[in-house]
Amino acid sequence: MWRSAGSTITEFAPWTYPFGVTRIQAFILTVCSWVFGTLILVGLGASPRDSALVVLVIVVQGVGGGYLWSLVSRDRACGALELIGMGLVLGSALAVMSGILIRPFISSALNSLLPSVILLLVFATRSWRLRSRWKPTSFSDWVFAGPALGGLLAGLAVLVVNLQRYPLRWGGFWDQYHPDMVFFEALSNSAGQYGGSDSVFMVGADIRYHWFSYAWVGQVTELSGSQPFVVLTRALPIVALIATVAVALAWTRRLVVSANVGSPRFAKVLPWLVVALIVTGGYLGALNGTILNFDSPSQALGTAWLMGLILVFLRIVHEAGGKDSRLVFVGQILILGVLTGVVTGAKVSSGVLVIVAIGFVAVMGLLVRAKWAKLAWVAFATAVLGFVLVYLTVIMGSASPGGLRFLSWLSRASTVQGLDSSPEIRGVILGTLGLTLAIGARWVGGLWLLREHTWRMRPETFLGIGLGIGSIVPLWVFSQGLNETWFALTASAPLSVLGAFGVWLAWNSLGLGVKTAAFSLGVAIISLVLVSYIWTDQVWESGFGRFWAPWFGYLVSLLAGLIVAILVREKKLVTLLVVATTVLTLQASAARVVPVAGSILGGSRDGAGLTTAELADTSVTESQSVTKVNEVIAPGSTLVDHGWSQDEINAALYLQANAANSDVVVTNETQGSVIPALSGLRAYITGAVYQEGYGGERSVVKIPARIELSRRFIASPSKEDFLVLCTEGVKWIWVSKFLDPGFVGTPFGVTVVSNASVDLVEIQSCES
Repeated sequence: MWRSAGSTITEFAPWTYPFGVTRIQAFILTVCSWVFGTLILVGLGASPRDSALVVLVIVVQGVGGGYLWSLVSRDRACGALELIGMGLVLGSALAVMSGILIRPFISSALNSLLPSVILLLVFATRSWRLRSRWKPTSFSDWVFAGPALGGLLAGLAVLVVNLQRYPLRWGGFWDQYHPDMVFFEALSNSAGQYGGSDSVFMVGADIRYHWFSYAWVGQVTELSGSQPFVVLTRALPIVALIATVAVALAWTRRLVVSANVGSPRFAKVLPWLVVALIVTGGYLGALNGTILNFDSPSQALGTAWLMGLILVFLRIVHEAGGKDSRLVFVGQILILGVLTGVVTGAKVSSGVLVIVAIGFVAVMGLLVRAKWAKLAWVAFATAVLGFVLVYLTVIMGSASPGGLRFLSWLSRASTVQGLDSSPEIRGVILGTLGLTLAIGARWVGGLWLLREHTWRMRPETFLGIGLGIGSIVPLWVFSQGLNETWFALTASAPLSVLGAFGVWLAWNSLGLGVKTAAFSLGVAIISLVLVSYIWTDQVWESGFGRFWAPWFGYLVSLLAGLIVAILVREKKLVTLLVVATTVLTLQASAARVVPVAGSILGGSRDGAGLTTAELADTSVTESQSVTKVNEVIAPGSTLVDHGWSQDEINAALYLQANAANSDVVVTNETQGSVIPALSGLRAYITGAVYQEGYGGERSVVKIPARIELSRRFIASPSKEDFLVLCTEGVKWIWVSKFLDPGFVGTPFGVTVVSNASVDLVEIQSCES
């Protein structure tokens, strides 16, 4: 049972059905998930073989994680969505940690599957019985099936649009992949096979970066043997989407159960609002509010891990005074520590946010003398330990700490987005305030938890406040243009749940009807269209008209609340605020269309000199059609460092088939990340721009010399340079003919692949 602070929920059945399925039922569900997942990946362009094997690995992880969650869930009655979401969260998190920790001792791709295999063996061999006599009613998981399916379809639709830039097969030369995505694929190979101790970009160097999400990608890719970019651009977004939505709906269901609302109204609308805020929601009149950002895999998968962490934390604090075994409690604490570690390893800003939010709950629990205060402090200490361990071993020591400037008014996020009212400090302050309002529209409904007496002192409320503080403070004290907004984006998913739930509570407390709800929805749609038009900046000559977009959304919401308040006879102020909050939340639930609409309408240039289309979120608006180039770029022309053709793919395929995992490549393509992305092999130096930023401080000083040696050796090979390369394990020479069109071979090896773009040379022996 889910116990609240001061009360115990005894009737849990109407919202769940027992985890008491037979082995046959579990097997059927597993096979169905495998089949449907395979069909989705095939539909997204992956080969049937890759699709089947990738989904098989994910399903095994998910089933193992779901079974583990059933063991540490004290009421032992988890809904289907909760099992699916937490299964994917725990399964992937355990796989990452297992692969990282065991790899130094046993070099095997199977390391990451070890926890899931052990859990599946326990599941298959232990005695199995029905743990609950409760049966599902008409108001059970089926209430959430529609929103869950709707969220999946909406997320897939956005993914399909986004994937037009990321095809798996094409003809000619292709450069529409975002350069960071090529880096991410290479990093996945590096993190999955070598961890952070040996960089795929520079053999012998390390990577000090939040690479845990990419370690999962690399592990699944290695296990399945799938071609590059399948897991990164297809499987990861779908896993993040399903896990985030499923856990959000499971948490929503538990919140509604804890609300003890006698005759709940709009209960079937609430899950739809939650899903909309997460999948199609955004910042009201601002950018970078896409929670499931498919161009930032670390953010997408990290969000899923964060949602699972929050559910674990709330299960811990809600069991104050419980009579369950210490073993279960220890299991939950260990899971909390693991999830804190992987969240930090996925995005260091996410780890900081976890510490701030849970720490705030612990402090407030102590101040109000809550029964759960001690458990909150235990959870906080565990989270701090998980954060510190990962930060010290994985992230600290990077040559580029992120570029955040403290208390500077230059390059603010509001400035980059064209939200400042003027270039002066006062204008930047107003712009930052407007950006804060745009961000807060998504979760302003959570403030109603403070008004409700039964919720005021709940850990969920304190958690929401902590998340809000962790979101807004960095926005005001740091500046970089983008990195200061990651904190708010990380908190957006859990705050969306609390915001939607707060609105639902307010409506049930006032007893507002369907007509008012329809009016609020209509006003929200009209306001969102007007905000989109203002955001294009076509109606302002100053270049700063976009500044008014978030403010206008709030003004319309207040006017809508005022109209309804005038029509009611009592509680006018409360009614005004409830309706205004609802309209804001509804606008935020579809705010992702604002930059899209602005891009369609055109828009003039803003203060930063960028058009609306250039500012718009790339994961939504950039959907260039696939362009085929029949002829390879002429020799001697400038190489696009993140583009490549079938020639490069063929050379990489040869390496995959003939090179050993320990082999190293030397190349004249020292800037791009294509070679390690396609081949998975370490390089003497490549992807230098990333290695220079994210490598350890001691290793980056060697990069210029390695670049010089690599280019010199290929242009004019010498015995001295050859011996230096041999000491680093170099076995292959990859020559990009775009950079050295006159390459005619080398005396130190035999050319095994030669085409219009690449000469691949195998070094016969370093002893000759």
